[in-house]
Amino acid sequence: MKKSMKALAVIISMTLVLAGCSQGESKGEPAPEAKKLKIGITQIIDHPALNASRDGFVQRLEELGIEADISMQDAQGDIANAQMIAEKFASDDVDLILSIATPTSQAAQNATKEAAIPVIFTAVSDPVFSGLLNNPEAPEANLTGVTDEISLENRRAMFEILKELNPEMKSVGVVFNTGESNSQVQIEDIEKVAAEFDIKVEKVGIAGITDINQALESLAKKSDAMMLINDNMIASSMELIAKTAKEKGIITISGDSSHVDSGALISVGISYFDLGVQAADMAKLILVEGTEISKIPVQSSKDFIKKVNTDTLNALGLDKNTKAFKDAEFTE
Repeated sequence: MKKSMKALAVIISMTLVLAGCSQGESKGEPAPEAKKLKIGITQIIDHPALNASRDGFVQRLEELGIEADISMQDAQGDIANAQMIAEKFASDDVDLILSIATPTSQAAQNATKEAAIPVIFTAVSDPVFSGLLNNPEAPEANLTGVTDEISLENRRAMFEILKELNPEMKSVGVVFNTGESNSQVQIEDIEKVAAEFDIKVEKVGIAGITDINQALESLAKKSDAMMLINDNMIASSMELIAKTAKEKGIITISGDSSHVDSGALISVGISYFDLGVQAADMAKLILVEGTEISKIPVQSSKDFIKKVNTDTLNALGLDKNTKAFKDAEFTE
């Protein structure tokens, strides 16, 4: 009996000690909250298409339940600014960088070589040509993303629409930024497809926004239409380009739907908002699921949309019921 009582006393004593420990923990300081994620967003310039990518990314993060302190920075078209922004993100040790457009992605790449901060790019037409990576299927280093590359099939669809609008079309004009590496790739694709339609491509390169008026004057004299490319300088001047082309009676076509919002006649191509959504899904793989970037291939747009600017259509005297506008979304 004495042994039983002694054993019982030991058990009770241990129980009280454990209970005391438990109560001490519950009365102590609360467990620290998990560290909140930090995400840096850098874009080369304020423009509807790039803004749409940013907005799609942020909205999708919210839908995915990913809470983060997000710093949004605009380089205002300045490469030096883009580099400073990227370096600041690296020094702040953010958990991820979303870089919108090629120059900001190149800056983020340079700034994170040592820090190994994951970078997701979007609105980059050719990440290999731009030197961001070598293998889109298995990205090396710390970069992957979503390209806004316009496929040759997409280009053919654009030329088919131009031919439907003007069967006698012989030439298409293109204005491009001589300092944008992706522009040259797009020019080569346009020329390749134009040859299939027996259409000549008239090119005018510009070094700055002040050159646009002269470039348009030149193209207006020798082009039946203008094909607008995904070029940051061109994008920032789209309202001027679309307005001038409309005044001169020139059809404008693009692979970027935001150009139509700025006054271009028609687009057949990507949604930059959707590119941002795809980028956010990639961010979840990296930040939440711990997926290695090498296992996240570069993606392209999953869907294409046709969009028409009604005001421009009317100004050019075109018929809304023309085959070229079939299944299009009409906007003012």
